[in-house]
Amino acid sequence: MGARVFTTCGTAEKAAFCRSLGADVVINYRENDFVDVIKQESLGAGADIILDNMGSLYMARNMEASAMDGQIVVIGLQGGKAAGIDLSIMMEKRMSLHVTSLRDRPLSERARILKGVQRDIWPMVSEGLLRPVVDRVFPFDDVIDAHRHAESVVQKGKVLLQLCN
Repeated sequence: MGARVFTTCGTAEKAAFCRSLGADVVINYRENDFVDVIKQESLGAGADIILDNMGSLYMARNMEASAMDGQIVVIGLQGGKAAGIDLSIMMEKRMSLHVTSLRDRPLSERARILKGVQRDIWPMVSEGLLRPVVDRVFPFDDVIDAHRHAESVVQKGKVLLQLCN
């Protein structure tokens, strides 16, 4: 869709995997500071949109990495739910913070979002330009093993439960 995509990961194997999916800049956060790499790669401008699933753990760093008029979109709270935010930084950069989830939305709103996905995204899936990334499929009876695998650092992509044969 025309975006230059930066991603972070913690292993060389996952870095190669992200590159194979088309990421433009892959940052191993165990070896490099993602804020420094974003600043360097963007010639000091920062990231226009940051999609964050960690929540409070990286909020301050995301604000550093953000561009002027940048947006941080929080879609998960894996790194905590309470974030101390320096509003002066946000004002200085005219940043926006969006926090969203599908879970608590009414069914009618989910249906509206689904129609947008079908209109804007699904044609790219049909053409093979986008594809879901499935790491592993577990039989439903192995739900505990599936959960353990999903929590591991080895998984790359979605972990699915198969309800029937």
